[in-house]
Amino acid sequence: MALLEVKELKRGFGSKTFGTRIEVLKGVNLEIKKGELVALMGPSGCGKSTLLNIIGGLLKGDSGKISITSQENNYNYGTKNPNRVVDVRRNGVGWIFQDFHLIEHLTAIDNVALSLEISGLTEREAEEKARLALTKVGLRDRIDFGVEQLSGGQRQRVAVARAIAGSRPLLLADEPTGNLDIESGNDVIKLFKMLTKSEKTNLSTNGYT
Repeated sequence: MALLEVKELKRGFGSKTFGTRIEVLKGVNLEIKKGELVALMGPSGCGKSTLLNIIGGLLKGDSGKISITSQENNYNYGTKNPNRVVDVRRNGVGWIFQDFHLIEHLTAIDNVALSLEISGLTEREAEEKARLALTKVGLRDRIDFGVEQLSGGQRQRVAVARAIAGSRPLLLADEPTGNLDIESGNDVIKLFKMLTKSEKTNLSTNGYT
């Protein structure tokens, strides 16, 4: 059984009336099985980020269906408004962004723990999970550093730790190495490969740029 299934997903932008309508997704079908690392490749503007945003519950499709099936939960959506799929973002999907989306004045562990507390964990539980996640991504000696003290590659590792700390079955990465140098980018990709094998987590990423 697939962990993620996307069926006949369509999404366009603009107005048909004024002739500005652009159909970005034209019936996308996608299936990702447990433990897979999948890269979405294509030219700029072809719809990669749009597809990830709909899968991640940040944007609704015009038509089609999306399902995430794990041992803990099942999610069915696709055309639902983002405010109706909060559970998908909290427990089904973890996000890793190109520009990290970290809070500058907080430490690495506080950045990770905060997202866990928002999802309902106690402060102690969140800190324990955050510490474990940061250790897994190789930042055990940087846990109490402010994010402004970290390199770009280390900041992205904090973002990865935040994504895996919630034990979500699916991780989505939108150009996760776009702001990194080649060496740091390669290190992040190696980390992704390690996590898909050891964490029983699926990861779909928009390119390796």
